Amino acid sequence: MTPRYCLLIDDDYEEIEIFQSAAKELPSSITFRYAFGAYEGLDIIGHSPILPDFVFVDINMPKMDGREFLRIIKSDERLVHIPVVIYSTAGDQATRTEMMGLGAHHYIIKPYTVPDLVRALQDFFAAR
Repeated sequence: MTPRYCLLIDDDYEEIEIFQSAAKELPSSITFRYAFGAYEGLDIIGHSPILPDFVFVDINMPKMDGREFLRIIKSDERLVHIPVVIYSTAGDQATRTEMMGLGAHHYIIKPYTVPDLVRALQDFFAAR
């Protein structure tokens, strides 16, 4: 598997910890970095010489939500090519359609358990 560098952006430390637990079950060629909120995520991307292969972002965050983050990423020539995966509890079709229309690459509804998240991430990376 080609090495993958991914960034998770979420405003909930517990959700980040769950994602970290699941990431440990993935091949070591997939590495994750974590940002607490969209502003920190943009800061990491803006100051890193290596851009992430994928960005996983929550929708519902204070200050800057996932929608605004997605709009910013997709309007920046340097970043527009980065696939953004929505990682959210919002699973209604209207929200999914909206996010895909804004340029999201994929949509994962936050699973209830770490094993379910591991399977969702394995399926996602297997398809890429």
